[in-house]
Amino acid sequence: MVDQLLAGLVANDFYIVWPDAAGIIKDDRYHARWAMDDLIHHRPARSRRHPEYAEAFERVIQESESPGVRF
Repeated sequence: MVDQLLAGLVANDFYIVWPDAAGIIKDDRYHARWAMDDLIHHRPARSRRHPEYAEAFERVIQESESPGVRF
């Protein structure tokens, strides 16, 4: 973890995305993007876990794993 932090500092990254317990930074970036969209689209906080939005969030994650999709 320290290596990742130092690499981000050396690269002059404004935000250093820290992996969750699973250690999958790409998924964390999608979680962050979805959370920002919660604000923009007036969805409930953490809507990716809400029954009304969970399926849509899963589609976003699955589409992100398609070839040619880059975050």
